[in-house]
Amino acid sequence: MEAILKIKTNVKSIDGTVHTYALGNKTLIVGDNESGKSALTEAIHLAVTGSAPNILLRNGEVKAGKDLATLMPEGADELIATASDLEGNQAAWSMTVGSAPKHVVSSSFPRMILPLVGLRQALSGTGVTAMKYLLPYLFPSGISFNTDVMEQLTKTAPNGDELEEYWHDTWYDGEDIIDGSEMVSFLNYLGKDKRTASANAKETQSQSRILAGASNAKGLNGAWKQLFTSLQFEWLRKMYKENEEQRPFLRAEIAKIVSPEEAKKIPNSVQCSTDVEGWLAVQQRAELARGLNEREVRSRQKAEKLKRIEDCLIEGLVNAAQLAMMPYEGRVARLLPAGEMALITLTAQKLMVKLVRDKKTYRALSGSTEVRVLAALGGALATDEKVLLLLDDRMWDGATLAKTMRALGESEAQTVIMSTIPPKGKLPKGWTRLDLDPRK
Repeated sequence: MEAILKIKTNVKSIDGTVHTYALGNKTLIVGDNESGKSALTEAIHLAVTGSAPNILLRNGEVKAGKDLATLMPEGADELIATASDLEGNQAAWSMTVGSAPKHVVSSSFPRMILPLVGLRQALSGTGVTAMKYLLPYLFPSGISFNTDVMEQLTKTAPNGDELEEYWHDTWYDGEDIIDGSEMVSFLNYLGKDKRTASANAKETQSQSRILAGASNAKGLNGAWKQLFTSLQFEWLRKMYKENEEQRPFLRAEIAKIVSPEEAKKIPNSVQCSTDVEGWLAVQQRAELARGLNEREVRSRQKAEKLKRIEDCLIEGLVNAAQLAMMPYEGRVARLLPAGEMALITLTAQKLMVKLVRDKKTYRALSGSTEVRVLAALGGALATDEKVLLLLDDRMWDGATLAKTMRALGESEAQTVIMSTIPPKGKLPKGWTRLDLDPRK
């Protein structure tokens, strides 16, 4: 795979003109603030990935056309960003006014962009966030579910069987080794499945509480009893009026049902029938509530099971990633100044990077030290030429920039560094300098 040699774009162009920028395998882009460094970064991202990072005050990739339209020059009808290599392979993104974006990538142009700002955001999050970001790079040849995940689970992991069953039921297609990004997709799928089950449990719980409050078997039984009493009373009273000879007998029968005082207050059978219908509706709602309760229990049990499976998968992936850290730390050390090395510890809670220098360990990294370590971390992740390492404007000082460029000259990845100043001394060997004109 050849390096990207040419970028054509009019992203944020002052007059809408399409400009062409030539890139080398190692390129330093120098320009004042507002000279177009960010615009060129966004164009590279758009061409290769179809999205632009960290625009409109958002962390992460932005893909929506209505948002990306803000990059279009005033008065322009089309926004374009195209990347091409020596072999003529292209990745092209474009959008015309009023239309959705189009993104076309040659089949032989699969590349990954590793922006330093994205790396910093990922590493400053939880350990799981960092692990998701790192997996595709730590396992460039793919990750094995059986070897890299299941065998890395501790012997006490109680839910390995549940994880293996879920893997085969939802994701496994006959291939044990899958791309690291696909393993991240599997983990995200599992997380979404768990959240859906949990949301279903909460929803059914809310519905069942509304319905269950109306359940009252005694009320229904009392309504039926009152209806039967009312029907008996109305029938006997009708007979009493129509059969004068039988009145003594009928009077006695009525007295068995109600007292003379109660007879004055007894509701008619029509009202009693309405009451029975109402209580039957209440009972039906109660039955629905019981059904919802059963659904809630099933959904909650499913969510709890998926949480166990998710924890198990995270444990296996974190353990596998931690093992891969050993060779990764070696690659990082080669990109740091002599005598320095990084110690990297990953747990599900956090990723910790410590710098060892002159036999002392430094945990709080800031300023130029943080820049150099981040650059080394990014450069060590990029293990082949298909990765483009993109270092944003970090407010470099000349000495730190020179050290970083010399170190990253050893990285296999194509590398682009943005800076407002040149490095101290001569341009390091193998690097190309591109100066931006703020008037364009």
